[in-house]
Amino acid sequence: MENQPSELENLPPVWDRLRERLEQMRAALGRKSDPEARAKKLADRARLVRHQAGTAEPTSPLVFFLAFTKGRERYGIPLEYVLEVQALDQFSPVPGAPASIRGVVHWRGAVLALLDLTILFEVTETGLSDLHAYVVVEAAGKRLALAVSVVDDILSAPRAQLKMAPELPRKIAPEWVVGVHDENRLVLKMDEIFKHLEMSSKK
Repeated sequence: MENQPSELENLPPVWDRLRERLEQMRAALGRKSDPEARAKKLADRARLVRHQAGTAEPTSPLVFFLAFTKGRERYGIPLEYVLEVQALDQFSPVPGAPASIRGVVHWRGAVLALLDLTILFEVTETGLSDLHAYVVVEAAGKRLALAVSVVDDILSAPRAQLKMAPELPRKIAPEWVVGVHDENRLVLKMDEIFKHLEMSSKK
């Protein structure tokens, strides 16, 4: 009997691409760390993630997500939505754009709207100085960039362990959230958020 394709079949290229970009960003930001040691740490993390996937129960599939912080809040985006991570050197404001759109960034010949989740979710602002990177996200047939403070890591968790928060902030709809990881990290359904943005722009 032929082996069935592993759920991690497409993960290594994604991991390697994101890991390389994270290292470039950390170097560009002048962080005091040993790149070789950091690369080893991420490689060890990659092996751990793959091991977890291999030992997960079929009834509890793993969710792989890019973990990041924006201001004081912690979020995660499933890897199926993530195309790339880039350092945020500059962006261009767009007069008349919704408040949650900080402006636009240029990415691989395309112009992408730069979405600020803290404004969309009406979370207390910490200032523009904390915008160090952006994540290129594709969902619901569209692409945009998410402004982030720090990209933390690529994490995984059994879907059954992602619990719904007992109470979400007023501006965060339950259908926007896959679940809560590690007590307070919201793992987001970007396709639902994109649909909301599209509907809001038509009003």
